[in-house]
Amino acid sequence: KYSTSRWYQFRIIASRRLKLIMRNSMTYARGVIAIVFGIIVGSLFSALKQDTIGALGRSGYIFLCSFLVLMLSAAVTIPDGFRQRITLFKHRDAEFYSGRVAYIVQVVTDL
Repeated sequence: KYSTSRWYQFRIIASRRLKLIMRNSMTYARGVIAIVFGIIVGSLFSALKQDTIGALGRSGYIFLCSFLVLMLSAAVTIPDGFRQRITLFKHRDAEFYSGRVAYIVQVVTDL
């Protein structure tokens, strides 16, 4: 149905998405925020002992870090996905590329 292979479509769409991500000023701010949170939270849990209480504290630390990473990622990527949906629908209706490939690229580049 399309004049190019799905792999070529994947490469073109992925390069476009990566350019859009790198042009977004929040991309760099997310990195800085993650480093600052890592330093703050790491300093809170740095003096834990090697016993059961320390292990419980470290598991809480892992949960907190995972939660913060999830929230920092979702705060930027979910609204961005809604803004880019209009462009995706226009390109899909004009048959520039497959909608499946575009969705796969969006998931892969947002990771």
